[in-house]
Amino acid sequence: MATTLPDDLIEQLAEKGITREKLAEYREVLLKGYPFIKLAENCRLGSEIHSVSDIDKRDFIARYRAREDCKVLKFVPASGAASRMFKDLFAALEGNENSESADAFFNSLEDFPFGESLLSIVGLPRDFPLNDKSTRIDILKALLLEDGLNYGRLPKGMIKFHKYRDSDSRTAFEEHFHEAKMYAVTGNEAHLHFTIPENTQEEAKVHLAELRDELSKALGINFRVETSLQKPATDTPAIYEDSKEWVIDENDNLLLRPAGHGALLENLNELDADLVFIKNIDNVVPDHLKGTTVEYKELLAGILLDVQESVFGFSEALEKGNLDHSACTAFFQKWFAADVDGLGVEDLRDLLNRPLRVCGMVKNQGEPGGGPFLMDPLHFR
Repeated sequence: MATTLPDDLIEQLAEKGITREKLAEYREVLLKGYPFIKLAENCRLGSEIHSVSDIDKRDFIARYRAREDCKVLKFVPASGAASRMFKDLFAALEGNENSESADAFFNSLEDFPFGESLLSIVGLPRDFPLNDKSTRIDILKALLLEDGLNYGRLPKGMIKFHKYRDSDSRTAFEEHFHEAKMYAVTGNEAHLHFTIPENTQEEAKVHLAELRDELSKALGINFRVETSLQKPATDTPAIYEDSKEWVIDENDNLLLRPAGHGALLENLNELDADLVFIKNIDNVVPDHLKGTTVEYKELLAGILLDVQESVFGFSEALEKGNLDHSACTAFFQKWFAADVDGLGVEDLRDLLNRPLRVCGMVKNQGEPGGGPFLMDPLHFR
């Protein structure tokens, strides 16, 4: 343990792209935390949050479907392992007899899309009583460990998520192919990009290649699949709370943990596409629920293209010196809840020259989770 690191560790970190300056920055954050952002107020329906009429919804969807010269790509953050999903089952495997989650798992084992495969590996028939401790241990080993399904190590995208028929089930990766076919096809091609975990990247690439070949033939779509790894330079170190010393692991390396989804902004920035749909790996539904997903994905994309067209028009007019300031002010007030009246040319150019993001809002029904807040559009300049 130490507050300063030896040169050999500094060199190892440099190979990951973590410089001395970045390490000092991380330490400052760990010691002091991030400064709070001053928020103005909650966003409100009818003001900063837009409600779309049925007529406008149809128009926006039609706008997206009529797109031309627009490369569409579906970006799926999938670098997380499935180990957290099976946390309680790992505890049960290690002898925790009080896991309600484990009991619920065994009581409904046949309902899981991987249930029959699991029983087959263990050599048990359907409806076999699963109260015996040794039988449960055998099943948990077959589910989680390498000699069985290896779900405790595999990426979440390779876990069977949905069961359609007794002999038909799909992994989360596969569901994203089927979903992409419904709203992300241009011509006869669908582009997908998955971020995958480094330690299981070969297994993930093999699985995705098999899905690409199989589903391109079965669905009549030419799927183009790319993968990337979360940037190692975004890994974050840890310090001990009491001593404030760096945490060094059993191999005498600085303990580093992968950062959250914000770390994938660099992956996103490197994509070659005009319009990107972003959806987490486990945010998929079975086929009978996909209609609603498609409707709102196309709606959001149509709004984005409509707003983008206006932004391009204002940008061009600004460069030519004939910008209609009143129209531009009304546009920013409508779509960004921002008052740009009186801003100079450089500030307007900066606001217009930014990526556009359109998000759907779930109605607040008292569940935990954050919502959008209003703040100065120049806050991050």
